[in-house]
Amino acid sequence: MPDTTQRKVDTLYVFENETVNFSDGYPFMLTGTTSLEKLNTMLHTEVDMLQFRPSIVIKTNIPFVEDSFLEFKINQISFRVAKPCARCIVPSINLLDGSKNSKILEVLSSFRKQNNKILFGQNFLHKGTGKIRIGNKIEP
Repeated sequence: MPDTTQRKVDTLYVFENETVNFSDGYPFMLTGTTSLEKLNTMLHTEVDMLQFRPSIVIKTNIPFVEDSFLEFKINQISFRVAKPCARCIVPSINLLDGSKNSKILEVLSSFRKQNNKILFGQNFLHKGTGKIRIGNKIEP
């Protein structure tokens, strides 16, 4: 995207006039491994984490523990929660063959629906720059 293009984060959730380029609405979406495991126990066919397109996946012991995160750091980069991630139909589409599995959102809506939105993951904003790699630790 050219430097002249400015896509602003939704003003209801912005902290410091953040912008995004290629991400949907927020720079980062985080979810935990046991959140997906919980969903997969309720489906006939397992779903891969990639279908939810998270930018950060954390290894967790408690399903949906990411719902309680307000802020954290990775490699001195500060992250602050913007809002839960409301899911569109895209996670229902298989990345390999384009087939649709409507059961994914149907099952999620049975226990993750709030205000008519189906939630999976958390959207985060960040302050600072740096690199994030597989295996980095999250600090409070």
